[in-house]
Amino acid sequence: MKRAFFVCIVFFLSVTAWAEGLRLERLPDEAGARLLRQWAEMRAEAQRTAQGVCPSLVLVDGSDFAALIPAAGNLPGAGGSFFRSDVTLANYGESDQEIRIVWLQRDTDGSAGVPTFGTTLPADVAPFTIRNFVGDGGLELSGLGAILIFAVDSLDSVDPNGEIDAYSRIWSPLPNASSGTVSQQFPAVNPDLLFDSFEGIALGLRLDEDYRSSAGIVNLDSVSHQYNILVIGDFDFVEFDVTVRAFSMSQVSVPFADLGDVSVVVTLLDDDPPFSWVAYATTNDNETSDGWVSLAGIPDF
Repeated sequence: MKRAFFVCIVFFLSVTAWAEGLRLERLPDEAGARLLRQWAEMRAEAQRTAQGVCPSLVLVDGSDFAALIPAAGNLPGAGGSFFRSDVTLANYGESDQEIRIVWLQRDTDGSAGVPTFGTTLPADVAPFTIRNFVGDGGLELSGLGAILIFAVDSLDSVDPNGEIDAYSRIWSPLPNASSGTVSQQFPAVNPDLLFDSFEGIALGLRLDEDYRSSAGIVNLDSVSHQYNILVIGDFDFVEFDVTVRAFSMSQVSVPFADLGDVSVVVTLLDDDPPFSWVAYATTNDNETSDGWVSLAGIPDF
């Protein structure tokens, strides 16, 4: 019978080498692109054999072999903010799990290779949080990007038996204040959230004199794709197109308009074979930079 994850939680206190910090090994950039292509082939084969891929708004529940954090960063923001991401990783399996961490840099073509890191998540160890994961706490990178985490086997191939989970909080010191922080949560999601869909919609945003909004798209395909972003308010709308490069992400600011409460509709413009992508939108307070995130789901018309 599968052991309960927290039965031996005290064991965590004795794992001193693990507690000292997550040891990440930088791997060749081609390794990440190879894993992304292998994973895409697995998804396409699942659809062809009618096993199905069922994207939904359900977050990764600890029983999946891949987890996507749509946005993470180590970069300055508007209004004197500086955003960093704290990332928590967990292995719910009964054995140590080798993982690969793939960094999908914003607006960068990753078809030839993407920054890739490897480490092992031990079994029977409490979830581990890495502060400033993108920066000096882990990857030692800067900028904005998405983080895709794969469980891999002894052959360095995607391990469909992996049981991993992740969570991220992106935060900034409160601008123009001596203490305090503002933050947004980015829990890991199923990378197939919008698989084989031409449209996603994010609800509950705001765009006016007090709040700014942005739209984000993660392209998990080996070629670039074009999208239309439609921001719908009560009485007006804003619309524009964006191109997201291969194995990359893009986050764009919505042009100012006094729309009040808004929803953001993201539509794939090119008619390509099924592939995986994820979209989201964020809203931030112009005064404090505090904000919230809305994941795009598939509208059920």
